[in-house]
Amino acid sequence: MTDPLHSPTNTGSSTAPTPELLQQLGQRILSSDMALAIFSPEDTLYFASGEFCRLYGIQPGRQTFDSMVRHCFHTGVGPRFNTDDIDAWLADIHSLRRKTNRRLFEADFIDGRWMLISEFVQDDGWLVLSATDITPIKTEEQTLRRARDTAIIASETDHLTRLLNRGAIMARLDALIVNPTAANQPLLIALMDIDHFKSINDNFGHTIGDAVLQHFCDTMRATVRDSDWLGRVGGEEFLLVMRDTTEDQARKILLRMRDYLQQNPFQNQEAEIYYTFSAGIANWQAQQTLSDLYKAADRALYAAKLDGRNLIRLAKSENVVSSAA
Repeated sequence: MTDPLHSPTNTGSSTAPTPELLQQLGQRILSSDMALAIFSPEDTLYFASGEFCRLYGIQPGRQTFDSMVRHCFHTGVGPRFNTDDIDAWLADIHSLRRKTNRRLFEADFIDGRWMLISEFVQDDGWLVLSATDITPIKTEEQTLRRARDTAIIASETDHLTRLLNRGAIMARLDALIVNPTAANQPLLIALMDIDHFKSINDNFGHTIGDAVLQHFCDTMRATVRDSDWLGRVGGEEFLLVMRDTTEDQARKILLRMRDYLQQNPFQNQEAEIYYTFSAGIANWQAQQTLSDLYKAADRALYAAKLDGRNLIRLAKSENVVSSAA
């Protein structure tokens, strides 16, 4: 039988290692913190260092790769499996294991550690498996990923309202429009503006004005759908993006928002303010650019303002929903 501790291509000299040298090598590996195992061509566990035994909870007696994995699965030691079907998991692993001479992958362990697993299959079928603790690297990687995600969110978020800022929502809308499948999906936007907001600032101050903006955002969040996007595109101007929506559905969403606002005005210890908003709805047409779509909604909003405010105007059909509707 081929000696698994002896690699003919890496002897370092023309003289083969003596049994004593191999024994010393094995003892040093056993006493070190190196997680190392050797499997026979039949996948019987032939050798395992002490650290490998601790890592995988190896039991005394003959073990195979499959029995080792099943023991880990049923006793809750070793790697996380993220499955309830160990047979299916093993079938997936065997579709990859021993298919190439070298395999390298990361594994998340029950005890919280991350290990880099290396498998090397020799020409005669013996497999050498080593596991290196990379937990500090993964921890730093996760910290950097969280910092990156936080920075991305901050760069896309309006600091006062916590909605998407103008750049972020316009970029998302543009990505929808240029998507080749967009032509088959209804897409509407509503541009909304708080009526007489300057008067609120002038009469109550900018602190109250900011609180009213936040109140309006809470109103929108309470009445739009989870699939809709909200963004602040100006001082008191907001954009609502509605996918897979008809004009009638869009109008009902805004009417629901208006009714909610009438029943739940802004209130705090200093003031109670009833306020309204005007809105322009635009239905995206195939081949229409982002700029054209936005301008259509802006024109509809301007018309709603001219006609007396507290109105919802549809850019395409010119239909108006008044405050009395």
